[in-house]
Amino acid sequence: MSIAEILERSKKPPLFERSRANIWDDPHISQQMLQAHIHPEWDAASRKHSFVDASVHWLHESILPEASDILDLGCGPGLYCQRLARLGHQLTGVDMSPTSIAYGKKQAEAAGLNIQYQLSNYLQLDLEAAFNAALLIYCDFGALTDDERHRLAANVFQALRPGGIWVLDVWTPRFRSPDELPKTWGVEQYGFWSGQPHLYLSETFHYPQCDVYLDQTTVFTEDEASTVYRVWERMFTKETLLSFLQPAGFVIKEWFGDVAGAPVTPDGVSLAVVAEKPLTRTVSK
Repeated sequence: MSIAEILERSKKPPLFERSRANIWDDPHISQQMLQAHIHPEWDAASRKHSFVDASVHWLHESILPEASDILDLGCGPGLYCQRLARLGHQLTGVDMSPTSIAYGKKQAEAAGLNIQYQLSNYLQLDLEAAFNAALLIYCDFGALTDDERHRLAANVFQALRPGGIWVLDVWTPRFRSPDELPKTWGVEQYGFWSGQPHLYLSETFHYPQCDVYLDQTTVFTEDEASTVYRVWERMFTKETLLSFLQPAGFVIKEWFGDVAGAPVTPDGVSLAVVAEKPLTRTVSK
């Protein structure tokens, strides 16, 4: 493969263009993702377990109704599901990773927890007034396209009972800087991106028109095959987050600095919101 071909494969794509490869169902990468989820000291696929514990305590004590029916979107291997189920809540976890869902089911069975896990894309949910709370935690909302965000907000609104709440968090512009756009490469015998010898090229791109970052990695294997993986991440202010929640019908109950109940600060890198589906919806004329 020529240098020109490598450059062509790793160039900056149009905003929100998806890669053909999916990290969630790749047999090798999904196993690496699972290990990142369950490692207690890593802020990687999930936050450190000490933060998850603090977050669950805050949700249970201050936010969630007693014995809630909770929809956990992007549940991964069930870190929140397991903890909340032990506190008396009823959990339904939805995730695209067969590896994470299989792990979650196994853990729930071993612990005697009645957690319902669904292997599906939460953008395709079609549930009607089935839950009184929904979670979307660790800034997954920013990985979607704008159209997907509107679709998800409408889906969650439909899935909640009147008076139900949606708790989600996002990154703020303080989290990343357009002055820091790293480029890295490496050659591995075995690594995160592949179980066989490979070269990887990683680069971060910024799209200033909507404060979106793309972490793109192109992986080349010995047979000269190449695979591109893209992870999108949008930064939000209160105003931009409202532009997706309000059209779906949500009203804001309260803002926080994170999903463990921290206060909002001007230099905070994350923003969390408790959004409510009103008991009655007002139709604008």
